[in-house]
Amino acid sequence: LGPDNPMYRTALKVLNPSLDPVFDEFSQIDWLRLHATGNDKAGVEVNDREGNKIGGTGVENLILWLGANNALGTVVNLQINQTPNKMNFAARPYEYDHIKRAMFRWNLWHPDDFAADYQTMIGKVDTIMQNNLNKDWTVFIGTIPLVTIAPIAKGVGETTEVPIPKIVNGKKVVSTNIYYKYYTYFPFEESFAIETGKYLTMQDALHIDNCIRKYNEIIEAEVAVLNKKHGAERYVIVDTCKMLEDMAYKRNNGRPPYQWPADLEFLYPPINTKYYHADTDGKLKQGGLFSLDGVHPTAIGHGIIAYEFLKAMKAAGVKNLGGNPVSTDLDWKGERGILQSDFLYSQPLRNMQEIYGKGSAAALALRIVDSIKSVTAK
Repeated sequence: LGPDNPMYRTALKVLNPSLDPVFDEFSQIDWLRLHATGNDKAGVEVNDREGNKIGGTGVENLILWLGANNALGTVVNLQINQTPNKMNFAARPYEYDHIKRAMFRWNLWHPDDFAADYQTMIGKVDTIMQNNLNKDWTVFIGTIPLVTIAPIAKGVGETTEVPIPKIVNGKKVVSTNIYYKYYTYFPFEESFAIETGKYLTMQDALHIDNCIRKYNEIIEAEVAVLNKKHGAERYVIVDTCKMLEDMAYKRNNGRPPYQWPADLEFLYPPINTKYYHADTDGKLKQGGLFSLDGVHPTAIGHGIIAYEFLKAMKAAGVKNLGGNPVSTDLDWKGERGILQSDFLYSQPLRNMQEIYGKGSAAALALRIVDSIKSVTAK
């Protein structure tokens, strides 16, 4: 594989790090089946090239967090190319493999197409877990965050307060979110968006978010059906969408209601969801939750995600992880803790001023965007 195929090279090293030909065709689903049941898709035990049996110990806890890439390409490309709402996975699955999807350059799944895709995936997972050698199992399913909150797409221009209906604890409530006239690449303003044509409108952003909200309704409905079938709460929702909404700085008018872990509650300099920036003295001015590509979490961001999943595991009664009691007391401030290991926070980049406020920033920003397009488009 050439250097222009980073997704395939990464997938190879993640799904088959030993480069054993036995596992060349293994997907995440195949590995789950192997560890949960000890067999491959044909029901046959699997041995590595040395003849050693692989897998078959059972799976106690499974974290399933998929779906963000069904919408992420919209903010990476600043345009919407929605699926045609006519997918038929059962009849024509070959039409929707990753190669065909990349060819069509879809970056936003119509909710009906998402439902067909997700139902196919979760059905395979549930079949595997029903045959799990470990009979005391739980699947923790993350909801899909609103990708328009990611700072790769910066809101510019006038703002509008938009009422958003939501279901909270079984009741319909309406909250107010702030949306911008345009969404363009960091760190630019409205003039850049208009001059280059690189922007999403407020209506675009609302459409993307409403599709994701529908995705999450679909996920929650699937979980309800599965738990009813099993007669127990085998599937637990971890609402990472609400987590990010509550952390969103600009969308909450600078007053995000998210309840930080205790060690971060009075953290200084504070962290937020804005694009990363530090001054020439090496002091963090904003950001800290998203890395320099404006999409993926920093070490601190990953720590908060882990914190939310651990809270859900503890509430679900998971007794231990790797032999240790489930705890949300992560090592945030230790010498080798999360804050120290996150160099964007502990050793802020002093040259960020070179990016902000200079014309050469456009070329740099677009190079960063191009570097992640190949992943999100597929």
